[in-house]
Amino acid sequence: MRLVRVGVTDRWVNPDHVVELLREDARVPMGELVNVRASIKMVGMPLDRITIAEGVSPAEADAAWSAFLLELQG
Repeated sequence: MRLVRVGVTDRWVNPDHVVELLREDARVPMGELVNVRASIKMVGMPLDRITIAEGVSPAEADAAWSAFLLELQG
């Protein structure tokens, strides 16, 4: 079993149990920065939302999302 840290909190999941993942960015009010969030559905669990990165530029948001996907894929 492999565990991967998800989001900015100390939450760990087994990537084999992820059945759905959707990126949901939110712009920080009055700025060019974004918060990178995701909806994540795990086997036997309700849909949950996690934060991948907060207050980052659009380019940093893309890099954070890519790094997160790479880690999930192992």
